[in-house]
Order: sequence, then C-alpha cells, then structure tokens
Amino acid sequence: MKLLLILWWFIKITGILLGILLGLVLLILLIILISPIQYKVNLKKEGSFFAQVQVIWLYKLIYYRYRWKQNGKQQIDLYLLGRKRSKKQPLDSGEIKKREEKIEQEIKEGESKKQERTELEQEKLEPEWRESAEEVESKTKEVESKSKREIKEERRGQGNSKEKNQNDLIKETLKKYPYKVDLIKETYNFMKKLIIYILPNDYQIYWEFGLEDPSETGYVLGIISMITPFLGDDVHIKGNFQEEIMEGRIQATGKIQIGVILKKIVVFIWSLPVRKLIKIYLKQRKEGE
Repeated sequence: MKLLLILWWFIKITGILLGILLGLVLLILLIILISPIQYKVNLKKEGSFFAQVQVIWLYKLIYYRYRWKQNGKQQIDLYLLGRKRSKKQPLDSGEIKKREEKIEQEIKEGESKKQERTELEQEKLEPEWRESAEEVESKTKEVESKSKREIKEERRGQGNSKEKNQNDLIKETLKKYPYKVDLIKETYNFMKKLIIYILPNDYQIYWEFGLEDPSETGYVLGIISMITPFLGDDVHIKGNFQEEIMEGRIQATGKIQIGVILKKIVVFIWSLPVRKLIKIYLKQRKEGE
C-alpha cells in the first residue's frame, strides 16, 4: 500500500513538473511570437555619408546596431541581456590593402622556398632514379586526374539529372494546375500585405538637393512635388538653385511581430489556389517515385 502511495506521489510530482516545464516553454514561445521587433534606420548626408541601423527585440534583451561611414569604417555592436557580446571595427581601406600585400608577399616567399627545396632534392637523385620517379609521378597524376574527372562528371550528371527531374516535375505540375490566375492574385496580395506590414510606420525625410543645371533641379522638384502629397507631412524636400548640393537626413522606425508574419504565411498557404498547387505537386512527386 505504501509502495503504491509513493508511486502515486512520484507520478503526481512528475506530472506537475512536466506541466510547469511545458507551461514555461509555451510562455517563452508566446513571448517570442508576440514580442515586437523594433528597427530604426538613420541615413545622413552632410559632407560625408553616414548610415545606422538598430534592431531591438524582447524589450532590449537583444539589441543590434550597425554603423557605417563614408570613409570605409564600420562598427557592429551586439548586446544580449544588456551585455555586449561582440564588437567589430574593420580596418580602413589603406590598412586592409597593406595587410593583403603583406599576405601575398609571404605566400610568394613560401612558394619560392618550396620550389628551391624541390630543385635541390631532385639534383641529389641519380639520373635513372630521377627518370623513374618522374615517370611514376606523371602516371600517378594522370590516374588521379582521370579519377577526379570521372567523379566530377558522374556528380555533375547526377546533379543535372536531379535538377532536370525537378524541373520536369514543376512543369508538369503547372501544366495540370487549373487556377493559375487565382494563384497569381493570391501571391500578389500576400506579397503586398507582407511588404506593407514590414515597411516603417513612422518616417521623416529632410533633404536638400541642387543639380548642376538649375532647370534640371526645377524639373526634378516638380516631379517630387506631385508625389509628396501621397507621402504625408513628414517629407520635406527642398530644391537649391544656387549651388550643386545633396544633403539631408532620413529617419525611419518600424516594428514587426514574428507571430503576425507566420499567421500571414499560414493564411497564404491555406488559401485554395496554394493548397491545390501543393496537392497536385505532391501527387505528381509520388507518381514519379
């Protein structure tokens, strides 16, 4: 009786612990799905060009920042749980070029020394042994080159055969698919909604430009003035007819949720045209096997 009671309590405690663990996993998954990924883009042109991209997720538990300047310098920062995990500042173009030249010089010196050692070793060999060694080496290389060539041709043939079969399967599927127009419409609507969702919901543009010919500046400004009413009140573009200039700044912020994107993908896949296409494709693939 006591043994059954102990077994019962063991099963009960194990069930509670598994329930708590499952609840924590579901909670973490829910947080990941609904927690917004915020991004900020900052572009600035005042003499030199500057760009910065920031990504914030899980309420700054994960933070990524990328900076780039026109002089070739860039900086990458990654913060996990508020602590910096990586920092990368590549060298400027001059230093990179020096390093590449140094590495190239070292490679050339190594090849030169290797060639000298090979020549010395060959001089020590007797003529008949040298001829024999060269003959064996040439035959070995010939066999190896043939083997490699045969293997490459075989692999290429297999790859081409698989690719051809896959292409034939796709062509056959599309040939038998009766809802091509509906599929195009569904795909277009899906891509449109997805792009609109990902695009920044808040942006500011302050830009001043002037071309070499003032008349061209006026022409471009006229085209822009026709578009700006559709872009909102946060777009300010000014033409400069006195000098050639291109300066300003662009700021944009937005946020996306993984759960929303997954939902849109599932809705798209579950739509009738896509379901029919997948069904026909799987049927054709099964028949091909």
